[in-house]
Amino acid sequence: MAATSEPSQWRHSIVPGLMSYLDAGSIITMSIALVLLQESLGISAWGFGFLTGLLTAAFAVGAFVGGRISDLWGRKRVFLVNLAMYIVGAGIVIVASTAAWLYPGIGLMGVAMGIGVPTSLALIAESAAEGTKGKMVGLSSALWLVGIMGTLGLATGVAQFGPLGARILMGHMVLIAAIALVLGFGLHESQEWKDARAAGGSVESTKIPLSTLFTKRLLGPLVALTAFFTLVNLPANTLGQYMTYLYVNVAGVDASKASLLGLLGLPVGLVGAVIFMRFADKSLRKPLFVGGAILQVVAFGLPAAFGVTQWTVFLMAAIAGFGGAFAGEGIYKVWSQELFPTMYRATAQGFTYGVTRGITAGFAVITPALIAYDPAVLLWILTAMVAVAGVVGGIAVQRMGAERGADPWLVVADDAEPQLEGSNA
Repeated sequence: MAATSEPSQWRHSIVPGLMSYLDAGSIITMSIALVLLQESLGISAWGFGFLTGLLTAAFAVGAFVGGRISDLWGRKRVFLVNLAMYIVGAGIVIVASTAAWLYPGIGLMGVAMGIGVPTSLALIAESAAEGTKGKMVGLSSALWLVGIMGTLGLATGVAQFGPLGARILMGHMVLIAAIALVLGFGLHESQEWKDARAAGGSVESTKIPLSTLFTKRLLGPLVALTAFFTLVNLPANTLGQYMTYLYVNVAGVDASKASLLGLLGLPVGLVGAVIFMRFADKSLRKPLFVGGAILQVVAFGLPAAFGVTQWTVFLMAAIAGFGGAFAGEGIYKVWSQELFPTMYRATAQGFTYGVTRGITAGFAVITPALIAYDPAVLLWILTAMVAVAGVVGGIAVQRMGAERGADPWLVVADDAEPQLEGSNA
């Protein structure tokens, strides 16, 4: 496999990594925008829940379909198509004059995000040099946090404008997607994907049967990784979607101050993401995972035990952001690259994302009702989830990763069965 130059490697990490910026930014943008639009468009508490749930459910659909398409047809072309879809969906939301128009726009945005995230992660990992793949994938997590920071920073200034502020926030998402689309045309197709396809894959699905993903060798990692990501992502996603809602509707903080408080806590998470990049390809990431898992339990347990105030919500977001850098979506992204063969990598990621976001979507629908009943019930549920996620990730997933050996990056052999690179098995 041809070595990737340093500038090209960073370009092939940053441009696809903007999909993670859009993923995080869209979740935050939608949570704030719906608060700003709820009066003018007549969005009820249940309508709020259904719309936020729709974004996540559509992501799940896109991930299920998009991961497989990316493995069959290549990373670059799928990445570009999903960006165009996202721009159209966000445009519909911007011009929506009634709540009904929000549904197709948000749905299209969600599908595009679901297609784009596993595709972009595979493109990043497969374009990175050996020994730097974890770091490059970790960069997407840093960009995920930057997406939150950029959105909250903008919201701090525009939330006071009400519905206009919501449309400005959505316009910011369109701008980032357009930049990624333009720069994406300059990317090269993943050489690792092309090599794997030449070695035994094909654009014909019969040559790389989906059933292989569910054979004994890959089913264990698939189930363990899906369980871990579901348990760790649902609390993180709930925090992202409903942090502003908790600030405004429970803690009694206005939307502008809520955005500012959210923004002030994010540099802590960004520092964690940078540290994670430094050690993502080293053995130290294991004890960092344990520490991060403990911090996440502390984070969600604080407002559960001491009540929802502006400061307990602030501490929850800041501590969860730092702990999640080591025991959240960042490590999931690295594991998802390490545990699956090239021609099944995006499919496996799409499956885990699809299951996770599907469950998260259902939970998002009932979250406002749980908050209205008793916020502590919701927060104790989230605390239990991150605790179990730490156990699953620390024992099951890391054990499977260790079984792959020192060099877990995979390719597909001539018989289309998954094998370790260089293996004669």
